[in-house]
Amino acid sequence: MASSTTPFETAPLAWAKLTRLRDLSRLILAAATEDDIEAVERFSAESEAMIEALRNDLDAGSAPAEAKELLAEVTAMHRRISNELEERLLATAKELAALRSHRHHLRTLRLHGTDCGPARIDRRS
Repeated sequence: MASSTTPFETAPLAWAKLTRLRDLSRLILAAATEDDIEAVERFSAESEAMIEALRNDLDAGSAPAEAKELLAEVTAMHRRISNELEERLLATAKELAALRSHRHHLRTLRLHGTDCGPARIDRRS
């Protein structure tokens, strides 16, 4: 039996995709809160694929008109989440670079026989 898609079938599919996209955004936020980078990447990839599928549905005219507005809102929210995560990753990378620099400095002091006890460490830097 051949499958046909009618406007009555595509509207619920579009809403189901939008619902899943909303859920993915929540999952991304939850994974980011838990610092679960793998989950963030996995949910983000699925979210991107879902956005693309919804755009194709909208371009084909098989999704309800209201879906276009909701997709724009969810896409903007997804962009804000991605930007926030990129900022957090950049800040973390800067902190790691500073820690490596301090660790290198301490190793250099030890190699030259310099006392590097607690009194010699500047904790403000």
